[in-house]
Amino acid sequence: CGAGSMVFRLRELGFDAYGFDIHDYVAYRSDDDRQWFRFSQSTSRDTSAFTIDADRYAIPFEDDLFDVVHSTSVIEHVLDIRPMMRECARVLRPDGVSIHFYPSKYQLVEPHLYVPLASFVQYKQWLRLWITLGARNEFQSGLTVDQVTEAYKRYTMTGLRYRTRKELLYAAAEFFYGVRFMHRAISPGDSLWIQIRQMMKALRMPDVYRQLALCVRLSAMICDHKKSAVPQES
Repeated sequence: CGAGSMVFRLRELGFDAYGFDIHDYVAYRSDDDRQWFRFSQSTSRDTSAFTIDADRYAIPFEDDLFDVVHSTSVIEHVLDIRPMMRECARVLRPDGVSIHFYPSKYQLVEPHLYVPLASFVQYKQWLRLWITLGARNEFQSGLTVDQVTEAYKRYTMTGLRYRTRKELLYAAAEFFYGVRFMHRAISPGDSLWIQIRQMMKALRMPDVYRQLALCVRLSAMICDHKKSAVPQES
């Protein structure tokens, strides 16, 4: 849930909304806000160096609680997606829906690293080439090329895992009878031509890699009709 802005907005609209994250990044408006957020226990505050036991992993909410479970740009950071799908099914009511927005594996510029094709080309030499040419995100300012290369390579191993639609379908189908995909579901009016125009404009900007990363197209996976008996870890 990040800083919690979506939770706050949904509650303002009258929804009984709650936020969940691995660590607490919420920008609380008051102490009363804390009741709407819950977090996982982990071994470290360093988000690049902590582990979660997949066998015992559980979202801190009770069974059959929610009508909707939603995530945006989360799936591509989940290394082991089975526990995530299992937990989404567990906390959903039988007629609930799980909706996940995510960037496709096949993007011109990876939207976190700002490196071209880095969602599926993650060789160290490839990363270093584009970092040398200026592709680095706002968290890497002041670091040397070698330092950024090491940080990016580590991130591709511990913080990124892009999956094909077939792989996502396989993971979700274990827990849901209904799994379907929508492309560009967040902004249905955005055509491929509009995206091309945005990318052409980005090429003229001084922070060209960042601007190209902002042109990412999101897809959506929608899961419903959860299976009554959620499979347990073997």
